[in-house]
Amino acid sequence: MSSKKDGSAGRQSRFRIDIGIVIFAAIFIYLAANSIFNATRGRVSFFEVESGEIVDEDSFTGLIVRDEQIIKSPRDGYISYFVSDGEKAAKDENVCIINSQKPAQTSTAAASLAASLSDSQYSDIREQMNNFNRNYSDSRYSDVQSLDYSLSNIISQIISRNNINSLAKLTSSGEYQILKAPANGVISYTTDGMEGTGTDSLSADLFNTSGYRRTQIETGSEVKAADPVCRIIYEDDWQLIIRPSQEQLKKFKEKDSVTVSFLKDNLTAQAVPRIIEKDGTEYVSLQLSNYMVRYCNERYLDIKIIWDSSSGLKIPASALAKQDYYTIPVSFAVTDKNSSQTGFYSRNGSSIEFIKPDIVYMDDENCYIDPEDLPENTEIVSEDKSKTFKVSGKSSLSGVFNINRGYTLFCPVKVLYTYGDYCIVENLSGSGLVLYDHIILDGSTVKNNQVIY
Repeated sequence: MSSKKDGSAGRQSRFRIDIGIVIFAAIFIYLAANSIFNATRGRVSFFEVESGEIVDEDSFTGLIVRDEQIIKSPRDGYISYFVSDGEKAAKDENVCIINSQKPAQTSTAAASLAASLSDSQYSDIREQMNNFNRNYSDSRYSDVQSLDYSLSNIISQIISRNNINSLAKLTSSGEYQILKAPANGVISYTTDGMEGTGTDSLSADLFNTSGYRRTQIETGSEVKAADPVCRIIYEDDWQLIIRPSQEQLKKFKEKDSVTVSFLKDNLTAQAVPRIIEKDGTEYVSLQLSNYMVRYCNERYLDIKIIWDSSSGLKIPASALAKQDYYTIPVSFAVTDKNSSQTGFYSRNGSSIEFIKPDIVYMDDENCYIDPEDLPENTEIVSEDKSKTFKVSGKSSLSGVFNINRGYTLFCPVKVLYTYGDYCIVENLSGSGLVLYDHIILDGSTVKNNQVIY
């Protein structure tokens, strides 16, 4: 009897299950299955929503055309100026003086210049330096020359006034001659030989800036009879002439006005485009009425035409997808007095109840309802029970798939602007897309409520 029992107990011990091995095996199978699943399923790429601006723009180098004239010296001598560079002179106002006697050397005058500078003159110099520092970039090294012109004009004007004051000692008026402004205008002390350029003389060669040179006339310099002594600009209106491509030309023809950004100092202005045809080539003249004085010493300006721009939430265009929703006319929407929630009155047989399905979006005409929240053919009645509407038709909304919660959640958006691979959108739902959300990069690869991780 005892041996039989011992044999039975031995057989039971051999078939006893170890719970630790079972748990280990289950974990191993789970990890193996999960690894196989992750290795075989497609990789989902996502994008973090940014705040950004998309600008549609084109760059040009524009040729400046304005109503200007060179004033020439009537005699040999040395020149000094009454009017500062870029300053407006009235008709018959003294502009410059040609002195037969050589004034104090510019270098000598400059040596004592610092001691005689006024606060406003120091301010002018500081402003020029600050503007240069703010806008300088290595790609526009030529701005150094513009700064040199500006500072030279300020210093030259101060020296010029000192020279004019010394003329009080002259006893004979025959030793100098004063030149007056022939009409109201802005005075400039730079010349480049292109003062007669107009829209009737346009050619491709005018847009080749490689050989362009301009000359600054400095106070105290010697001039001969008929030499240029200054330039006068008569009108505040001016033109920038550019050579657009055929595609750009089509855009100009569709615009009554365009936004011009001046790269030199990041200013913008509105301009009226006008098409000019010359010798089989079409140019665009940008008619401007601002900043003529600011650029009175320039002949060429680097600009950008800003066709359009928009700011908001920036996403890849590939993230956009469409989702279908039931639509119910806004006139059937009712706000519950107790909960302040918006819903509808639904008729089921002879009874009417207030329902509150998820209204994804509401515009001036329709409420967009998630199909999972409302059965098809639901009968909606107006608040006064005089009208009915049967839920059946669907409309599509554009949106993106948010994956912040580990599964896809469709968020309707309004596309404000698209340019290239990106677009600017506006969130349409109260709990929808916000800054820094993670969204599916390719909206065509997933469905709503799909588990991602």
